[in-house]
Amino acid sequence: MRLSQKENDYLKAHPVISAVAIAREKPFSYTDENGQLQGVIRKLADRIEQDLGIKLHIITVQTRDDVDAALADGSAQILLNSVGDVGGAAAHGMNLTTQCHLPP
Repeated sequence: MRLSQKENDYLKAHPVISAVAIAREKPFSYTDENGQLQGVIRKLADRIEQDLGIKLHIITVQTRDDVDAALADGSAQILLNSVGDVGGAAAHGMNLTTQCHLPP
């Protein structure tokens, strides 16, 4: 993954980034008996950590309102599972990355 110098500098300065995930839909995103995130989103988080050389502190929630609260109060900086709805994201004060819209 190619990152800009500014992005690389940010990741070096922030080796742990807090992320929020809605965890209520097996097999996509859910919590196990220990409250740990599992499913496709967990695998995505693992890959992000591996590719970027960072650690994600993952907060799991059940509702979109909880997501909004976590992002608004700063307890999370990113949302792991979001639909590719640019208008909906903008209505919630979020920006979707370009990668969300590129075919594999």
